[in-house]
Amino acid sequence: HPDHVQGLLYLLEHFSVGEVWSNGIVGADSMWGEKFVDRAGERLIVMGREERPREIKGVRIEFLHPSQSPQREIFGKENDDSLVIRLVYGNVSFLFPGDIEAAAEEDFVKSGLPLRSTVIKAPHHGSRSSSTPSFLERVRPQYVVFTVRGGKSGLPNPKVIERYESLGA
Repeated sequence: HPDHVQGLLYLLEHFSVGEVWSNGIVGADSMWGEKFVDRAGERLIVMGREERPREIKGVRIEFLHPSQSPQREIFGKENDDSLVIRLVYGNVSFLFPGDIEAAAEEDFVKSGLPLRSTVIKAPHHGSRSSSTPSFLERVRPQYVVFTVRGGKSGLPNPKVIERYESLGA
């Protein structure tokens, strides 16, 4: 989506980037998607749940979603195919769930995958369609980060903020 890919393009243009991890799906906004694929070039690597965890300088990187299996569940919403990554460094962990919404979150709840994380980047910018109570119960974050544009976007949703606060985040 343009709200994510534009920042990635900036990083590719201004920093030395060795690998670019993707869910393998070029977004509906083909102009930005094509630009991203072009700039990433050979550095673009499709990752998913089946990928083994990696370790880089003591940080364990777990690829939790989406599945790359041909038999994978199709959610019907592009957001639910977001690449989800969990980073673990010692006793601290970070969950980056992209823009997943309720359907993918429910899949995580049923999966038994490790979700408990010290810090979570709120899924889908803290929209009402994400951060479901059952998902948050599995993650149990101490801290939450909302990535939103300033102004009157309505994000994060006040009910979502309440969900995190009720967990003590």
